[in-house]
Amino acid sequence: MLCLFAIATALSVATTTDPDLWWHLRTGELIVNDGIPSGDVFSFTLPGKEWLTHEWGSQVLMWGLWSWAGAGALILVFTGLITATFVLAYKTSTARPVATTSLVLLAAATARIATAPRPQMFNLFLMALLIWLLEQVRSGRFAPGAAWASVPLVLVWANLHSGYLLGVVVLAVYAGGEQLERRRTGGRPLPGPAIRHMPLIAAGAFASAVVDPSGTALWTYPIATLRSPAMRTYIREWHSPDFHSSWFWPFGLLLIVLITSLVISSRKPGSTQLLLLFGTGVASLQSMRHIPLFAVIAIPIVAEQVEVAWDAHRARRELQLSVASSRSIGLLAGGLAAVIVAVSLSSAISSNDDAIASFYPIDAVDAILASDLADTRGYNAYGWGGYLIWPGVPVFIDGRADVYGDDFMYLHFQAEHAEPNWREPLDQYGVDYVLMPPNSDLNVVLSEAADWTSVYDDGMAEIFVRCTTTCPSVR
Repeated sequence: MLCLFAIATALSVATTTDPDLWWHLRTGELIVNDGIPSGDVFSFTLPGKEWLTHEWGSQVLMWGLWSWAGAGALILVFTGLITATFVLAYKTSTARPVATTSLVLLAAATARIATAPRPQMFNLFLMALLIWLLEQVRSGRFAPGAAWASVPLVLVWANLHSGYLLGVVVLAVYAGGEQLERRRTGGRPLPGPAIRHMPLIAAGAFASAVVDPSGTALWTYPIATLRSPAMRTYIREWHSPDFHSSWFWPFGLLLIVLITSLVISSRKPGSTQLLLLFGTGVASLQSMRHIPLFAVIAIPIVAEQVEVAWDAHRARRELQLSVASSRSIGLLAGGLAAVIVAVSLSSAISSNDDAIASFYPIDAVDAILASDLADTRGYNAYGWGGYLIWPGVPVFIDGRADVYGDDFMYLHFQAEHAEPNWREPLDQYGVDYVLMPPNSDLNVVLSEAADWTSVYDDGMAEIFVRCTTTCPSVR
């Protein structure tokens, strides 16, 4: 089991290649030095546009880690955070260790499409912590009044990420699901006092979100983000999972295990658990961004169903070991687990620079900074905006889709996808150069335009400049 958990941890290790990481770090630095910004300071297209920095706490923590020990610190801490999430899910389960650990491994493989050093990981951890807390109350390990600890937990959550609303939804699900469970024969609901107080706890948790620099605006912000059609259309992590890709096969397997265990198990999950599974499952099928949430919620629920189904269809067999052999196996498993985790972490840290170079136009940005283009206006690929912010290049757009809004995003992708009126965004904002991947749709039309010429191409990125008489060179 230690080895399986170590593999799950290894699957959670990720390099610092998330497109938004760079503007998160610069924002953290900005907050530490100058306070929380209220308007955009990174783009030349919408300077001063209202900016709700809902992730301010996460960004300060991330900048502090980076300042302390660079990318390695981020990789280590966020791997630990994700591992702690799986530990909480493991502790929440009432199934035997072998069943739960197997589900942890499958969940880790499922979640790895979106686990990385990014603020969203706090949503994952705090959701697991909240459910663990409520399940401790259910089991009687904590008194019913302990459920009120959910309120300060959500308050902290709201200062780390606007995903705090997920915590409020979980509490609301418990408020309704536990009432239903009391009416089910043989159910195991929360203690009566906790059920009676759960609506008040959910309301208190929601109200606590105003104890945040964004104030009451944080109440409506998450809903507005979820309703953005431009984000669902253009941002990949908001797309539905593509099961043609092997990245999503563990998710498909988890769904199969879930459905099969529900069908053949004689003991069904409680109303609350079914609501949590259904809600996060539907969200995961709509957006791959939500798959890790579903995976973590599924661990204790599915593990219990698998165990019941297994016991019912096959005699349980226990392997009897002597104390000496058990200790020997434990020591061996612990050592192997430590090696697995150490190798995966050291590999990620040592290869981090190469991974960054494979994702971002490092040489092209250096060329821009060393040329006259550094003082002009550039159009950039959406996924590269965050990296451009890192060295201080004013951007056309970056990953803060909420700041730019749907209309501007449509305008940006109008050029990126070389639609018939592709010139409009470039002319409207006085763009002097374009930084895009070679052979992108926009680069194809720029190569045929008389007033644009390519001045740099390193295979990773190509730079086009607008010409009137003489074209500058950045080679």
